[in-house]
Amino acid sequence: MVGVDRDNYTLRTLSIGGLTLFALSLHLLVRNTLRDPFHPDILLTVGHLVQFVIPSLIFGTGLFDDILLSHTKQVRSFFPEMLLGVLTAQTIFNLPFCLIPRYSFELYRKTEKGLPFFITALALAVWLSRCAILATGSYFHFGSTFMFTSTLYSPLAVISTLGRIVLAYVLIRMLEAKSLRQKVLPVLYLILEISWHLFSGKREGLLIAILCIVLVYILVRKKLPLFYSLVFLFVLFVGSVFFSYYRDAMRGRLSHQEVSIIDASRKALEFQGHLNVRKSINITLDRLNDGQFTAGCFKSVPNPVGFLHGQSYKMILWIPVPRLLYSARPNFIVNYWSLFRPEITSSSAPVTTIGEAYINFGWFGIPVVFLLLGLVYRGMDSIFKSRITYTQAAILIFFSTLVVRMTVNPAVSHLSWMLKIIVLLIVCRVLERLSCFCHKHSARIDR
Repeated sequence: MVGVDRDNYTLRTLSIGGLTLFALSLHLLVRNTLRDPFHPDILLTVGHLVQFVIPSLIFGTGLFDDILLSHTKQVRSFFPEMLLGVLTAQTIFNLPFCLIPRYSFELYRKTEKGLPFFITALALAVWLSRCAILATGSYFHFGSTFMFTSTLYSPLAVISTLGRIVLAYVLIRMLEAKSLRQKVLPVLYLILEISWHLFSGKREGLLIAILCIVLVYILVRKKLPLFYSLVFLFVLFVGSVFFSYYRDAMRGRLSHQEVSIIDASRKALEFQGHLNVRKSINITLDRLNDGQFTAGCFKSVPNPVGFLHGQSYKMILWIPVPRLLYSARPNFIVNYWSLFRPEITSSSAPVTTIGEAYINFGWFGIPVVFLLLGLVYRGMDSIFKSRITYTQAAILIFFSTLVVRMTVNPAVSHLSWMLKIIVLLIVCRVLERLSCFCHKHSARIDR
């Protein structure tokens, strides 16, 4: 698309975007998504649809041209390239899954009287890490020196993220419970988990907590939960605007004085009340549209910024090295602004997986990178058995929530989290076998 008329991007956006929407939706239809959405090809397809294709198509209609936010307005003429990149990447990524179909996941249902040691230890580690995050002033994700200077913050943040596994396990136990009394503790824990994300102002954590509910429900009941899906959409479209103003209030941008959570919530509601529906939808779609950063990559490379020629992929070699042991390890983040707008230092944005492939090797890099990722993810899909225990199912749900958001991350993040999932599964299975052995040994002694 070199040399095309940049003033005539609307028709190209709608035509290529429509084709991409049709192709990706057809793949979801063929793959029985509503009953078994836990495979990487399905999850990545959903991620690309929600965060790239649909927002770009809506912006491509021109309905919001007069109120577009500045960056979207600057890069929207490159939406056609971005959408073609999505179509290419996702088609290539899906090939290993189409050639070797996967089985559906089924829960291995058995009576569990107490919490498995794996879940108990993990829950303890998660909430200890969150206490440390609170103690160091890092809870609101900004303004903390500890976040940017301490090598401890990265492992604490990772352990805190593993709280999704505990949440998924608790939700499985709640849906499998036979009596109301058995549901009380899981419900209380769900409220605690949602409160942790709600007050921090980080909408992604809250959305993923609700997404966990949706995915667990599908796994247990084999159908889409309409109510929880509507809650997810409500938080997505209403919460995105609210949390934007809430974080601004907590940062003190809306007031030079220190504000409490209640004050920040009140100020956010006041500012949100001044917006009409159209402006609210525009802000929500812009927050959702990570495809704009991929479009920015197509706009800026190779002119004025040259190709990286694989430089960002060198970080993959650092995956086995913990930051806690070697503080000079590079950050596993390719920041869009640091590459193309270095004068912007107060914000971060993802370069996206497609964007990273392009800025390193051009159009040739997109199919090559996504073919390799597809093969790796296909192998990763095989490490989960067809019949899984509650704990393994919780890890599967956690893996699913990671993959659906992996569209915005560099390749090193994909591989790094896969390694963590493998380690978690190994530890889980070893502990389950030890527990099974101990129960059998105890039963023999009783006889």
